[in-house]
Amino acid sequence: MDAGGLLFVMMRPSAPLIEEFNEWYDTEHLLDRMSAPGFLSGSRFQSVSGEQPGFLTLYDLESVDVLDTPEYHRLSRENFTPWTRRLMRRIPRARILAEQVHPIGEPLEPTPFLTLLRFSGTRDIQADLVAGLVRAFEGRGGVRQLRVFAEKKQDGGVDHLALVGSSVRVAHLAVEDTIRAPIRHLRLVEEFVPHLFGTTWERWI
Repeated sequence: MDAGGLLFVMMRPSAPLIEEFNEWYDTEHLLDRMSAPGFLSGSRFQSVSGEQPGFLTLYDLESVDVLDTPEYHRLSRENFTPWTRRLMRRIPRARILAEQVHPIGEPLEPTPFLTLLRFSGTRDIQADLVAGLVRAFEGRGGVRQLRVFAEKKQDGGVDHLALVGSSVRVAHLAVEDTIRAPIRHLRLVEEFVPHLFGTTWERWI
């Protein structure tokens, strides 16, 4: 199977903007993105950890090259809708494009909880990192899925994201010795629940 890609978008609207932000995302923005070829699914989540509410969207892609297509360019940047342009100026966001490295080609499985782990400076330890994550999560009670993604940086470095789907909260497993050496590269652990659970948009071919 092809490696597949992931577009990760985290946005943290201020409290007065949350209601409008969710209306915009659910009725316009997500549907626009899912209209582009190569977007396979779009799933929204809301954080249950951290000081400021965060909203995460995960887009499973056929490959990381999907964002280079003319069809996607017609939806982005200078072609943003007025609503998108206005909110983008007012809401902090992080955007990551990454390639799936474990397991290859496996799509997101809907689960009650999603734990995000972000590692930096992990270009040369990918095998050790994946092995540590497998030891920490796969086969543990309540864990239904582990997916790992590599983000290539402009300076030649590589960061990694791990997404753990589970039926119970499992973030505490991230700091156990089972991850071993790669734990020093861990920069973020955040937990999410589905936003409007069960409303994943998928492209059926």
